[in-house]
Order: sequence, then structure tokens, then C-alpha cells
Amino acid sequence: MRPPDMRPLCSTLVLLLLTAAGSALAAAPVSPELAARAEQEGSVRVIVRLDAPIAAPWATGAERRQVRHAITEVADRALARVGGALRPELRRYASLPLLALSVSPDELSALAGAAEVLAVEEDRPSFPSLTVSTPSVGADIATAAGYDGSGTTIVIVDTGVESSHPFLQGRVVAEACFSSGRDCPNGQKTQFGAGAAAPCSYGSLCWHGTHVAGIAAGRTTNADGVAPGASLIAIQAGSEMSGAGCGDAGSPCVVFFASDAIAAIDYVVTTLSGSHDVAAINMSFGGETTWSSEASCDASNAGYKTAIDAARAAGIASVAAAGNEAVSTGTAAPSCVSSAIAVGATSKFSNAIATLSNTGPPLDLVAPGLGITSSVLGGGYANGSGTSMAAPHVAGAIAALHQADPDASVSDLLGALVDTGLPLTDPDNGLSFPRIQVDDAVRARAPARCFDGLDNDSDGKIDVDGDGGVPDPQCTDGFDDIEAAQSGCGMGPELGLLLPLLGALRRARRTGNRRTDLTGNRRTGLTGNRRAS
Repeated sequence: MRPPDMRPLCSTLVLLLLTAAGSALAAAPVSPELAARAEQEGSVRVIVRLDAPIAAPWATGAERRQVRHAITEVADRALARVGGALRPELRRYASLPLLALSVSPDELSALAGAAEVLAVEEDRPSFPSLTVSTPSVGADIATAAGYDGSGTTIVIVDTGVESSHPFLQGRVVAEACFSSGRDCPNGQKTQFGAGAAAPCSYGSLCWHGTHVAGIAAGRTTNADGVAPGASLIAIQAGSEMSGAGCGDAGSPCVVFFASDAIAAIDYVVTTLSGSHDVAAINMSFGGETTWSSEASCDASNAGYKTAIDAARAAGIASVAAAGNEAVSTGTAAPSCVSSAIAVGATSKFSNAIATLSNTGPPLDLVAPGLGITSSVLGGGYANGSGTSMAAPHVAGAIAALHQADPDASVSDLLGALVDTGLPLTDPDNGLSFPRIQVDDAVRARAPARCFDGLDNDSDGKIDVDGDGGVPDPQCTDGFDDIEAAQSGCGMGPELGLLLPLLGALRRARRTGNRRTDLTGNRRTGLTGNRRAS
């Protein structure tokens, strides 16, 4: 969506390279656990990373076709080693050098030894992991000042979204489904268009995507989500599972295979980003396995890494829940991927990191995730808890920031949230993580639009330069001497009176950041204790 500065400097070959690191000179690594499972069960679901390029986001149509042709050729050579492309469980990708399929032990070995294959990994399943929370992160102030995500779009990859819900009505602008279990509304693996992301109808968590969407961008006359001006794209990526694999979620349950989530990202980057200004993709799910470093996570989740890299290169943030295993040494995939934004959960009142939340070195941000009220199926509202609820707070914040500074990179927007966030320390590992503060982050990216969060002329609106009301004192369309000295705007006399109080309040918050004691459903990424409201 952003005009590339580098394009005139690059040759066609360079333009086409967000590419594999090099030719596969040795057998692609296969974990002993994956090989053993293939032998024991007779087949295993895998994602294959091919030695082929990825089209750069600024590539021309002809250049993209050239890359897709190259991917197809490499994929066909790899598939020829395992009997060809006529496989019922095969999933190809439009612009990513990946394949997803089920293979026998012999086929797994053949792919691992193929020159055109860089990596073979398990197609891991993941599980699904308000109005009161938005003021605690300053989203109500940013919204009142006009930074509500207008003109941007948030993608919800989840269990489907009830688009007719009053909190979301008229907001869903596109729908799709990717389900390896053939659980799309049409009974197939893939579906596009209106109704494609209708909520699933099996298990106890089919309300999850609707709840997440409301947190990110819901809007009614009485309450708002974080970015109530943003549009929504709903992608249903769940599959039905039965039996012991559902764990605490109960059988049947909904699971998200990595191959389907990757297909959703691929579709957003390749197709939807051309007609929608996509700010963020929200993925509120994760498995029970955690990774203590981004490097080890990237190595074990090459498919996710490839897809999330492509989204980030296109200016789209991939926001993911850290997981609810109460682990303080790492986060679940896909949140642990180095190019994703990993989000942990806090209480919405005490600014304490929630006991259920995974933390550790891959974690980027924390946001409210306990007892969050949002939309559920049937037009109602209920509370939900977990890192699943925290992630859409960040996706909404990214949308508001993208509206404030459309040319900023994902790294710039993440940096604004990190730099302006309230530091909270996890007592289990001594690490500090920023709790997002949306209004402060927006000020950091849009300093010429000054607001202090106050209604200076008593007209019922937050005053912003140029909004037609009485502006914030000392705040102009440019910086005056006082604003420049304060490294920002909205620093008029009335805010000067409040600064000592605000400083004392924040110091008090920092001293009271013990982790909130709340157990959760570790399988689902939710506590499962939603309560009608």
C-alpha cells in the first residue's frame, strides 16, 4: 500500500527476492519426534519450505507472475518425489514457497532429502487461547480525538465472526475460510465471499472470533472497541477435532492448523491488501509448546516465519496471543516468531501481568486480557479471559496508529507502543514488558494533531487542533516553543496542573504489578468462564 522508494534502484531479480537463503545443500532437518510420529501413525501432516523466491510487496504484476511460476516449478519437482500433485490433502499457496500435505514415513524421508526442500516441519494444531478495558489503555481518548482506525482494516483469523451482531454490523467488508478439516460453511477446505466466515457450529468456543473482533473494532452507541472506526475482514480458519486431542476444551473442539493460518495470511497479502488498507492480522490462538527465543521459534516454525515476514514486508502487522500456559520462559507459536507481535495479558484494573499469561523473551507487549466484555453469538455480550483477549487490543491499537501515520512501518508502530507503554515487571522472570497506552502512542506518531485528553471548551468532545472547537491551549497545528520543549503536544496549562497527579498515579501502578492470580484453560487460550452481561 505504501509507495516504495527502493524500486527504481533495484533490478527485477532483486525485486523478486524476499527469497530463500540459498540452495538446499543437505537434507532438510526433520525432528526425531516428527519422524517417530510418522512411523507410529502411518502418516503425518507437514509444511514444506521450498527453495524458491517470494514476490516483494512492490513487485509488478508481471514480476509476481514470474515468482509464482518459479514457485510452481519447484513445488512440482518436490511433489514428483512423493507421487505427484494429485493428493486430497495438498494445500498450495499463491505467493509463498510452501506446501502443506500429509505424508507417509517414506514420503517424509524423500522430501527431507530433496534438493528443492529447505525445511520440513509438523503442521501443528493451535487452540483458541470490553468496553471496560478500552479506557485503561487510553483507547477512548484516542477515539474521541479522531484516531479510531478509520480508513484501515483489521483481519480476524479465528473461529468466524457473526457479522450481523449489533457491535459489528456493517463492519465486515470481506470473508474467507481455510479449513483442512473441510469445515468451511460450504463443506470444503476453502471458501470466499459473504458467509464464508460464518462462525463454526461445533464445540464450545465458536463464539471466540466474534468476541475477539468486538475487542478490536466493535462499536455501539454505548461502547467501543479499541479501533471502532476500522473495517474488519473475517477469516474462519478452524477445523473440527474430536477425542482426547481436545483436552480441556471438551470434544468436539475447534483447532487451527498452521497450514490454514498461513493460507489466511497468504490470501491477505496476495489478494486483499490490494483493495483494503490492512493494518493488522490478529491471531488469538497458540499451542501448548513454547519457545524461549525467537531464533529457536523461527527455526521450528519456518512456515509461519515465511508468511509473517511477507505480511510485514507489505506493511501489515501480525499480532498473536502469547498463550495461556502460565509459562514465564517463552511464548507459543505463532507469537514467538521474530517478525510477529507477541501479546501477553494483564488485569484490566490492577495493571498486573495475569498468572495465566505466557511471558519470556519473545514477548513484545501486554494488554488487558482478564474479564473482558465483548460480543458473542446471538447478538449478546459476555466476559472472556486470556491472551486471546489481549491480542486484539494491540491489533486495534496498530490500526489507530496506522491511521495517524499511514507511511510508518510495522517496526515504527510497534516502537511507538513499546516506547509509550507502562512498564510492568513479571516477578517470575524479572523481565519488564510495556502495557500499551494507545493515546500516548498516537501522540508519538501524530504530533501535529495535538490533544491532551480533555474537553477544554465543554462541548462533549476531546479537543484536537483543527476540529472546529476551542483547541488545547498552547497546542497549534505546528510546534510552538513550549510544545517543542515538552517533546510533544497537548502540554497546555490545564495538563500542567494534572501532570504531578498523573505521575504519582503511574508510579503507584508500577509498584503494584504483582501477577494476578487466575487460572485458565491452558488448552483453549481462554479461561472458559465467560459470563453473560
